[in-house]
Amino acid sequence: METILKKLYSGELDPTKFYEPESAEYWKEDAKVNAILTKWANKLGSDDNLEFFDEMFSIYVEMVGLEREEIFQYGFNLAVKLMSEAYSAKLSGEMYPHQRN
Repeated sequence: METILKKLYSGELDPTKFYEPESAEYWKEDAKVNAILTKWANKLGSDDNLEFFDEMFSIYVEMVGLEREEIFQYGFNLAVKLMSEAYSAKLSGEMYPHQRN
């Protein structure tokens, strides 16, 4: 069995690439966006306009990926800080020295 660290290193464990939202609400909103994009593409009409739209949308998708990567890093760092804080926390007797058992 491979370790999580090895999977992270090899790229097998990349939440930004392999995760798919499970929320029904997400998929409802996704369907709405796709319907709007289809309407927009149909209104653009010409191949030049469609290429322009496709280029813009590709850039936007790349931006979303970069944003998700940064959010993942922030969340991971926050979790590590939380674990560090929890690990270094004093026992209840040490936290409240004025209380006597």
